Amino acid sequence: TMRAAELKARKELSEAVAAKAKVEEELSRTKADMHVLKKERDDAKSKCDGLVMQADALAADCDALTVDRDSCKASVANLAAQMETMEGELAAAKKAVTEAEAAVKAAAAGGVDVAALKKAERASAEKAAASKVAAAKASAE
Repeated sequence: TMRAAELKARKELSEAVAAKAKVEEELSRTKADMHVLKKERDDAKSKCDGLVMQADALAADCDALTVDRDSCKASVANLAAQMETMEGELAAAKKAVTEAEAAVKAAAAGGVDVAALKKAERASAEKAAASKVAAAKASAE
């Protein structure tokens, strides 16, 4: 019976040693898996940080483009106002030319009206001065 108890104890010891080896092997695999998962986590975090930096750069680019767009809109509005002023000046100049041609025709017809010529010259000078003022205002803006 002593021999049977010893054999039983040896068998249990052998089974315990085998179970311990199996647990150690599983622990080793688990540690290796954990190491791989930590590396994957670190890689994912690094990639995420890179994406955040790209997103910040894109946001900054977007802000700069918005400023450029707003500046372009202001420039277009300013140019439109200048163009409108120039169109007004052109119409005034055409009218002055028409009046001057009429004065020349009247003079050529022989009925020279000196007062009318002086009035036309004065109006032309006033229009030229107004044109210079408008141009100065436009360039100041």
